[in-house]
Amino acid sequence: MIGQLYTIRAAAQEAESTLDPNAAAIEWEVDYQRDRTLMRALIREKADRAAKEADWEELANEHYNANREDYQVEEQVRVSHVLIGVDDREESEAKSLAEKVKDRAIAGEDFSALALEYSDDSSVERNEGALGRFGRGRMAPEFEDAAFAMTNPGEIAGPVETQFGYHIIKFHERYEAGYKPFDTVKDSIIRELKQRQSRDIRESIIRRARAGDDIVVNDDAVANLEEEFRAGFPETGRGQPTRADQTAVD
Repeated sequence: MIGQLYTIRAAAQEAESTLDPNAAAIEWEVDYQRDRTLMRALIREKADRAAKEADWEELANEHYNANREDYQVEEQVRVSHVLIGVDDREESEAKSLAEKVKDRAIAGEDFSALALEYSDDSSVERNEGALGRFGRGRMAPEFEDAAFAMTNPGEIAGPVETQFGYHIIKFHERYEAGYKPFDTVKDSIIRELKQRQSRDIRESIIRRARAGDDIVVNDDAVANLEEEFRAGFPETGRGQPTRADQTAVD
């Protein structure tokens, strides 16, 4: 940050010695950036003041209770699997191999090791067969039905046939449907409420600025500005502001 600040200031000093600081485009840009900075400072000051006066935990709790549907959690299960694919095997061979893997899993062999040795799932090297938590509608229907039918941690099911091949499934845990606890979502709600408050303050300042009774539109300046936009700012380069812009604003 210090390096960037130094670079900007050094370049600005060079500009002051070589450019006309009163040139229309430069003067307009300086005025424009100053006005934007002041507006941002006003918004920030009002937002900071409002934030200090707010009881964010109470507001977050009110938001949570009023929007409980946003924090619903569907029923989920957590399982691992070994996939015996059929792309490079006869179906009977794949099913027979799946049965052998199931027997070894039931006998107590390490399921992760079996997945690494036999599974044709492309993600097995990364997850060792673990699929994590998922709800209904995420997996192949046959796989999903078998996974949600299981109840006991460590239970083994299969072979379950899907379009991908034969699966041996190990059940780990079930998560009942319900709501996320308030404490787990409180911080994210507070962040959202603070952002919303800042946006509301900004919009309020804009509405108030645009609703002044003393606003007078300089139609000629607006027409000239429109012509420059349509022509792509031919006098100062495409996208560069001109004094007509500031005149229209003034």
